[in-house]
Amino acid sequence: MGEAWSGVCRAGGEPSAEQQFELCNRGYARGRCESFPNSCLADAVRFSITCEEPLRLIYILEKNHAPLEHGELDTPIQATNETLAVQARAFLSSHARLRG
Repeated sequence: MGEAWSGVCRAGGEPSAEQQFELCNRGYARGRCESFPNSCLADAVRFSITCEEPLRLIYILEKNHAPLEHGELDTPIQATNETLAVQARAFLSSHARLRG
């Protein structure tokens, strides 16, 4: 996300701060986190801003370290996948803080 992020586990777990940093923030928790849902197609999500004005936010869902799905999100973030939307908002918040 650009910086360590803490929040609510949408898989129903209660990860420690260390688990959030190592698993939730970096992705690829499948098989390493007991709360990671087996039904989840992607292992990780990556975001990138390709243009500041107007803002263009790109996402890439990964599985086994390879692209699974990609797309562009409009701002304000309105995705059909609520988890992706929450993660995108967190990324944009982090990006704004880091840019000052």
